[in-house]
Amino acid sequence: AVVLRAEAAPPQARAWMLGLLSLLGASGDGIALAAYGTFADQPDAWRWMYAAGAVPAILSIIWRLALPESAAFVAAKQANQADQFALIRDNRRPVILIGIAYFLFWLPISPALSYNSQYLQSVAKWEPSQVALVSFAAGMVGLVGTFLGGRLADRFGRKPVALVATLICVFGLSGVYLNSQFGFVGAALSVGYMAWFAASVALRATMTELIPTKARATVAGTSEIGASSGAILGGSLVAFLIPVLGGLGHALLAMMPLVVLALVAIAFLPETKGRVLGEGEEVGDTKA
Repeated sequence: AVVLRAEAAPPQARAWMLGLLSLLGASGDGIALAAYGTFADQPDAWRWMYAAGAVPAILSIIWRLALPESAAFVAAKQANQADQFALIRDNRRPVILIGIAYFLFWLPISPALSYNSQYLQSVAKWEPSQVALVSFAAGMVGLVGTFLGGRLADRFGRKPVALVATLICVFGLSGVYLNSQFGFVGAALSVGYMAWFAASVALRATMTELIPTKARATVAGTSEIGASSGAILGGSLVAFLIPVLGGLGHALLAMMPLVVLALVAIAFLPETKGRVLGEGEEVGDTKA
């Protein structure tokens, strides 16, 4: 969906449209959180919530199959150009750079996002309904980041927005583990979510614009390997640090300085703002 949306969007509004796509996806997460907060205390509630979630999952498969191919992909296919693996080899520098950037981005941020619920319940002693409420409220506020991040990336460039938003995200998420007061956690999580959405939109725009059309979907999929690897390693490091530092909160905070590596990786990415996705970009410029 990200690749199809990127190929259909005009260059001057591509990041904004990708932000709208993220907005819709995150809205579904918000609805799921609201349902969890409402019914979490009921016995076996998770069973029917999983069953209910299968309905939109099946519908999304049907709707995606019904989507037409983008004009950029059709043009690239008809142009009789190199196959996708040859294109990836020819563009290996940006492919490697975006993979490293995703890996290092998720290394400190994924644990901070994933463990906040566990931390608030097991360490701060919050009730599940309180966690669901603050997560839902912060998520709704944070959705502004999808719109704002896209607009700013289209105006000022992908790299500046990704750099600034990544740094703000780490500061916001760190606040969750520094002060467990309800209002403070809500504000910190809102800032963290907003910046996370903004950084994600800017990085997705960069990724789709860096790679030639015939290889774009392949690289988009494989770049998730870098993101997943960063998330897995980040979680493993947190598990290792918990007994060393004496608690989940301390371990998560100790991970935050690793964001410097992500900032360096993002700084090495080429600026892709305004790049046209079509036949001519198959041998696109990959200069930093």
